[in-house]
Amino acid sequence: MSTPIAPLERGRVIGAGGIEDYLYSIPGIGGKTRANTCSALYDFWVWCRRRKVITLAEFAEFPEIEYKLGYRKVTTWKVQEQVLAKIKELSYGKNRKIWFGIELLATYGVNAPFGPKYFSVWWTKAASEVGLEGVPLYPGTNGGANSSRPQPSLQPPTTQ
Repeated sequence: MSTPIAPLERGRVIGAGGIEDYLYSIPGIGGKTRANTCSALYDFWVWCRRRKVITLAEFAEFPEIEYKLGYRKVTTWKVQEQVLAKIKELSYGKNRKIWFGIELLATYGVNAPFGPKYFSVWWTKAASEVGLEGVPLYPGTNGGANSSRPQPSLQPPTTQ
């Protein structure tokens, strides 16, 4: 696949049509990634201009790439606490590091030694049991952005 940089290497400059054609020929990317790629190409053209590889007259026009950002489902601290309590209930007897790692992620954004996929399985199971659907681990723990979240009790669960 030819890139918009190749013409510069051959001493020619392409216009907006070539850049737009290239951006829309990249398979499997969304609008935001396409816009970011366009921005990177623009920065490259600016760099070429600054280095006097191209003149201002040769500077390409860049297309406007429209996109719409998606939003993740998130949860409240109250529901998050319910899910964390359920994770503790379900996993503490099997492997207390599961609950502890997810608790660290929710409180501090610290990723524990277990992989996020492993935590995600436990998060999804516990969330389902408390009635929370469609909120995966990262947005469910708010990516550790809960700096004012009440600190957890690091005590083992009480047995009834």
